[in-house]
Amino acid sequence: IDDWAARIGMSALSNDGATLVHAGLSRRGRFPALRELYSEALNRFVPNPDLRPEHLVALEAGVTTRLGNGELQLVGFRQELSGAIRRITLEDRRRMRINSDQLLSTGLEVIASQQVGPALIGGDLTLQQVELTDPGAARSTQPENMPEQTGRFWVRAPVGLDVDAQFETEYTGSQFCQSPDTGADVRLEGGTWLNAALSRVWDLAGRAGGRRIETRVSADNLADTALYDQCGLPRMGRLLRFSVRVF
Repeated sequence: IDDWAARIGMSALSNDGATLVHAGLSRRGRFPALRELYSEALNRFVPNPDLRPEHLVALEAGVTTRLGNGELQLVGFRQELSGAIRRITLEDRRRMRINSDQLLSTGLEVIASQQVGPALIGGDLTLQQVELTDPGAARSTQPENMPEQTGRFWVRAPVGLDVDAQFETEYTGSQFCQSPDTGADVRLEGGTWLNAALSRVWDLAGRAGGRRIETRVSADNLADTALYDQCGLPRMGRLLRFSVRVF
């Protein structure tokens, strides 16, 4: 019922303050929840009171620099999760949570933004390689919900009458889930979402205490693309939203 966690980091400026070099090393732990230890969930799970805590050791190092009117950040990372808690399917089709030996993820994250005239463009890309070591679960050897490629590209620009428009493409690569019938790995194909939004800030200077109000209309997944994080359970379809923010 006790564990330790720590983080150490460093950063340094160079190139007259235009470039920041940074690195960090951390260790964290997570205890299994009571649900993971004892819940039978309508006889769909087998309790496992012997679950051990899982521990994450994360190392990252990168550089952030200004490029013209924009910014570029490159970060490499290595995350080692020992004793990772995951689900397996037993012969009677009930599930059980166990500790895996290790879940290792190494990769690179790129984040960029650039001002081009009145428009601001940007995006991010994450590439990672994930390896699961779990000799006790031969039917399932792939980690769930961990795509090896994710990325996003967006453009924001004024379109008149103090209205800003934003268009975004969001990509998620293929990943794996565990079949609820057999417990075997099932590949879930990736795909791209198209999102758009219109927003306007109303300046109430001299009224309402000088506050401002932002109204925003947005649409996510315009093409109604089907993406899955779990077997048989798709993410949301087309979503329309209207929001008001006072600040």
